[in-house]
Amino acid sequence: MELRHSSIPSLQGRESIVVSSSRFAEPARPTHSPPPPPQGKYASADGGTEYVGRWKNELRDGHGTFHQTGLYKYMGEWKEDMRHGRGKCVYGVGLEYDGEWQNDVHHGFGKWTTHEEKYEGAFLDNARHGQVCPCAGTTTRGRVVGTSPVS
Repeated sequence: MELRHSSIPSLQGRESIVVSSSRFAEPARPTHSPPPPPQGKYASADGGTEYVGRWKNELRDGHGTFHQTGLYKYMGEWKEDMRHGRGKCVYGVGLEYDGEWQNDVHHGFGKWTTHEEKYEGAFLDNARHGQVCPCAGTTTRGRVVGTSPVS
């Protein structure tokens, strides 16, 4: 007996199931979004390196925080074990970058702050990109603020 197209009531009568007559029915598709990648923590044996965040295929992927004592702390997005997306990195010597990353380098719009200057603007492959000029006062897009000369 072949079923054409009918509705079979559920056991409690609240829902119904639609049955198709196709011989090669497609597998049921989930009606929910896939679960997020697993969250976890990695710490080196000496405690000098730590990562807390999302993982995918044993690589950092998604939002996470990486801290390497004395060097830097990065809080932001990861893709295939590289800083990628939006993130903030505070370096051990007091330097800071807050902005966009691509393939583990500053790339896109960001803010670079040192003890002597501030820069807010475009970055391309880890370097400032676009017009840069020294000036005094508050941080301005595409300008360096401070007393050190632009190199």
